[in-house]
Amino acid sequence: MPRLPSIPIERLIQEIGATYAESASRIMAILRELHPENYHPTAATVATHRIRSIVRGLDAEAVNWAAASIKTAYIESKGVTRVKLEAIGAKPSRKYDQARHSQAIDKRARAAARYFLDANATILATAGKYLSALAHAREKLDVYREEAAIEAFTSAEARKLVDAVIARGAAEHVPAQGVGRMILDRLMGILGETSFIEINGRNYNLKAYSELVARTTMREAQTDATKELCREYDNDLVQYSQHDSPCAECAQYEGEIYSLSGESPDYDELPPEAEPPTHPNCEHNLNPVSENSLRWSSA
Repeated sequence: MPRLPSIPIERLIQEIGATYAESASRIMAILRELHPENYHPTAATVATHRIRSIVRGLDAEAVNWAAASIKTAYIESKGVTRVKLEAIGAKPSRKYDQARHSQAIDKRARAAARYFLDANATILATAGKYLSALAHAREKLDVYREEAAIEAFTSAEARKLVDAVIARGAAEHVPAQGVGRMILDRLMGILGETSFIEINGRNYNLKAYSELVARTTMREAQTDATKELCREYDNDLVQYSQHDSPCAECAQYEGEIYSLSGESPDYDELPPEAEPPTHPNCEHNLNPVSENSLRWSSA
């Protein structure tokens, strides 16, 4: 069975990725305006308000994207699945409640939006850690100027980094202004490497994470569409697609046939873990099959 098409799906994924990438650039530009030498709480407050405004804009963009794009993915998969069902001779049931399709789209769109909103909430927290590190750097630089003893801090990772740069500056006899620039460059380097989103203790680049969520939730919507249309056509069996090079996680399901209702005497009920996407960025899908089509293919 062929894979589900990626157009216009991939375009939609790239669109949300570009939105997050642009927001990341704007946030980095705001933080670059701050420097340990001239850091002041008022400047940090202004920066926080500006970043919060960007995050609010991202929230709105994410909700709108989820509503439109999840619907697109669902409808696309619905059309593909309908062709496959008719090819195996399935007929739609008059008893099926068509409202179930709209309900499935709304439920999946809300879930997709929540992924984005939860991730967005961590952006401001990450920026706050950066600003806290700058405040700490300002305090340490004041001590550095006075050539006083440098105390050891053992709090957050960013503060440890500041202390390490200060110690290096002292060892190399770097002027305070130069140390301030070293601190700023190192902090910005960390943000560039790990970026702002933090999920389950792991940091993600804004563009990469938004595209991962987009691709995964749209594949979930496609699976929902396949399952609902099979119910509409009273078709109980589905087959996990087969690809040339499956990962170990997907290989166990490849080509397996499952019952949606769990009432088939010959096939197991489709377990939640076998519903694509099996993992983030998974490209597998479910295809409708029937007893007759299976006999034809094996004949």
